Amino acid sequence: EHVNRTLQKYKGISPTAFINNLRMQRVARLLVSSSSNITEIAFECGFNNLSHFNALFMAAYGVSPRVYRKRQQRIISICLL
Repeated sequence: EHVNRTLQKYKGISPTAFINNLRMQRVARLLVSSSSNITEIAFECGFNNLSHFNALFMAAYGVSPRVYRKRQQRIISICLL
């Protein structure tokens, strides 16, 4: 209960939302830096339900993990030119 109140007070989110945000950040990094498929990345980051994972990813980034990966790789390839 103390952790919940403290996170709500200082971050304005629940512990679950905080942990999911951290997981999403890790997923986003791995999508760009890893050649693993999206399902493997989701499982590696602690998501056992792919539909829940996709819904959370869409809410966080506004696009599917596949589209996110393609866009980020395109941006990186343009920057390297």
